Amino acid sequence: MGYKYITTGEQYNYLPSIGPTITAFDNIVFNDMKVLDVGSGLGEFMVYLKLYCKDELKVNINVSGIEIDKNITNYVKIPTQFIDAFAFNGYGNYDLIYLYQPIRNVDLMVKLLEYISQYKVQIIYNNSSVTESQLTNLNFTKLKNNIWHYK
Repeated sequence: MGYKYITTGEQYNYLPSIGPTITAFDNIVFNDMKVLDVGSGLGEFMVYLKLYCKDELKVNINVSGIEIDKNITNYVKIPTQFIDAFAFNGYGNYDLIYLYQPIRNVDLMVKLLEYISQYKVQIIYNNSSVTESQLTNLNFTKLKNNIWHYK
């Protein structure tokens, strides 16, 4: 794989290091799925995911993000709301929530996963700071490496 895309006059290259993360979505995504990236930062991962789904899986997904830091520029222009993840109440409007450790404090991260899971949506959590036993207790299953799935 090696995607290139152009947006707002800049060219981006697909990052091979996120390949294992993207392929974790293979059996989860479906056409017109609504995906929310919590702690979306610049929005790059959602752009790569959208391209991967379109080019490799032949499905179109809708991506957006929430981010607490208003100083982060959403350079790739995915729809983003600037709001605290605990204050956001729209999780139920999405089919899948993606999190790559938006909160560094492990206890707060666990609370966020608990909070989002009450919305009965699928969740992909990608990081290793929350322990395997904590994730198992929250009914997450391991997909691969540090990628966990809740459904």
